[in-house]
Amino acid sequence: MGNNPSKQGRNPQSRQTGSRAQNLQISGPSGGLQMIPTSERDGTGRPIAHRSFEINRDQLLLAFRYMAEYLRQQKANLTIYVAGGAVNTIYLRSRHSTGDVGS
Repeated sequence: MGNNPSKQGRNPQSRQTGSRAQNLQISGPSGGLQMIPTSERDGTGRPIAHRSFEINRDQLLLAFRYMAEYLRQQKANLTIYVAGGAVNTIYLRSRHSTGDVGS
């Protein structure tokens, strides 16, 4: 894709720019996708799997009320979008509860 040809030249570490070759330096991975906050880890450094919870319609609505009150106290003006399990449980009522709630 893009404007560059997909086939590599004889020397993948250099590329022609006009009439002169330009050496490329490829670094190792840096940064990348991270969970915020980072997941808890056990003594060996492996991520700890947390229990999942089912939340019903009344609990979800109460959580949204608490969130709305907190945001009102902070004088925050923002839009909250709800998708997935919360929509199915609150609006469509196609589920009694959901574990599909994230932030």
